Amino acid sequence: MWRDTLRRRLAEHGLDRMWPVPVRALPTEVPARVRQHGFARPDPLALLVGNTRALWPPFVAARAAPGWVDSPDPLDRYVDAALASALRDLPVRHHLHLAHVAAPDFVPLTAVARAAGLKVGACHLAIDPEAGPWIALRALVVVDAEAGPWVAMAPAACSCATGGGPTFERARAEA
Repeated sequence: MWRDTLRRRLAEHGLDRMWPVPVRALPTEVPARVRQHGFARPDPLALLVGNTRALWPPFVAARAAPGWVDSPDPLDRYVDAALASALRDLPVRHHLHLAHVAAPDFVPLTAVARAAGLKVGACHLAIDPEAGPWIALRALVVVDAEAGPWVAMAPAACSCATGGGPTFERARAEA
């Protein structure tokens, strides 16, 4: 299935988190043009893409490769290339909205994370059930595929007020 292929391709580039959310569940903070998506499908799927520390080894390897040109934003450049590679030849139409690109439509990925079921703490960080706040939200991909039945995942049980609780301590111990 294309979703498994996409998940594998993203993970090869260190983009090891992908949370599904139907476009119908996107919050009003997401620009109307993104929510209207341009597909004829009445109930398309959106995929929130992010990473844990798994991003760093492929990013460092990419930076060390011959021909890498210095950039004022090397991580953004890497994420652009990684997403383009992962989405290439995907057998489903899609629209990509990058976290670091504000024009033409800035997508507030923290609001999307909340809609997907991630907890967003008082510190305004999305909190993954496994990695805690040690994640980065990189992009929203709206795909021309039916969202189907969906239930937001249960939010992580941690709190910014306590430093992230058990999820934070587990992530810190693994660092």
